[in-house]
Amino acid sequence: VSKIGYGLDDSRLGGPFKADPTIVFTAATQNKQYWRVETKDFYTGKGWEVSENQKKVSFKNKNDVVSWYEQNTKTETTKATITMQKSYPHLTYPAGLISVEAS
Repeated sequence: VSKIGYGLDDSRLGGPFKADPTIVFTAATQNKQYWRVETKDFYTGKGWEVSENQKKVSFKNKNDVVSWYEQNTKTETTKATITMQKSYPHLTYPAGLISVEAS
């Protein structure tokens, strides 16, 4: 029986499951956000995997982030503090991320 919730292995989806209410992260922010925890780009017919040529983004500099919106899109700036409950090999971030700082 599989668990529903967050996990790194999405290679086999479907079938019976049991709920897993484990908290993955908490976020302190003033606004509601859409959070990206992980993305996979290849569907095998049974589940999702990461292809070998998926682009990896390195946040070596504070403002090395992904471009989210067209140039004239109206946006609003907000700040969030994220606390991860476990260590994962990827960055959890809100849609529209502008910069990253780690402590």
